[in-house]
Amino acid sequence: MFKSVTICSSVCLLLLLINASSGKYPTKNGPRNNLLLDFGKITIKNPMKNYDDPNTSPYGEYGIDWVYFPDGNGNIKIGFLRHPKYYNKNVASNSSTRTIFSKSPNTEEVVKFMFYNRKNNDKGGTTFLLSNMTEVLGEIDNSKPLKLITHGWLSNGHTKTCQLIKNSYLKKDDMNVIVMDWSEISDTVWYYKPLSKTKDVASYYSKIVEKIVANGMDPKHIHLIGHSLGAHVSGFAAVTLNRTTDIRIGRITV
Repeated sequence: MFKSVTICSSVCLLLLLINASSGKYPTKNGPRNNLLLDFGKITIKNPMKNYDDPNTSPYGEYGIDWVYFPDGNGNIKIGFLRHPKYYNKNVASNSSTRTIFSKSPNTEEVVKFMFYNRKNNDKGGTTFLLSNMTEVLGEIDNSKPLKLITHGWLSNGHTKTCQLIKNSYLKKDDMNVIVMDWSEISDTVWYYKPLSKTKDVASYYSKIVEKIVANGMDPKHIHLIGHSLGAHVSGFAAVTLNRTTDIRIGRITV
C-alpha cells in the first residue's frame, strides 16, 4: 500500500517502558518522586504527588483509569483514560482545562498548519488552512522532499517534540516541512476526546496533502511523521488518500 513504513516506539511510550522497568516511573507499586529524564534536548520532570498505592488516588486505578503522561514540552500531566462518567464529579469538574461535555469543534476551523523552509523558519513559518493555501503552494518547492509532522495527545504544533524534529530536518537540508496543529482537539486531559476525532482530523489532513500533490508534489517525496495520537492521524490520512485518490505516500514514521 505504501512505499515505506517506518514503525518505532513513540517517545512517550518508550520512556514509560524504560523507566517503569528501572524504577524511575509510575508503576503498579506507585509513581516515584524526583523523576528526571533526558531525551535529546527534552527534559521530563515529574512534579506530581507520589501515590505509594495508585489505587488510593482519587482517580481510580493507575494504567486503567489514569496515567502520568508527558506533554509536548516534557511536563508530566495526569491524563484520564476513560469517559468522565466513570469518575466522581469533583475529579471530572476540576481536572480539565476545557469543557468536557461541550460540542466538539469543527475540525476545518480549528486545525492549523505551519509551513517551514530555511527561508522562513526564523520568522515562524507560514500558517495556513485548507481554505487559504494559495500562498503556501507558491512557497513549497516541489523539487525537494516534504516532511509533515503531527503531534499527539496533550500537545500542539509549537511544542519541543514538533519543533525539534522540524529544526533537525532543516538543519540537515533545505526542504519543505509542514507541522499540523490540532491542539484545539488534542490538548485535553480526557484521552477519549482526541482519540474519537483522529479519523476526522485525518480526513482533513488528507485533503491538505491531496491539494499539495495536485500542485505538483510527487507523493514518493512525501513523508508523514506522527507522534502519539498523531501516529493514528498519519496512518488514517495515508489510508484515506490511497483509497479515495490512489495517492500512495512515500514514507510514514510513527
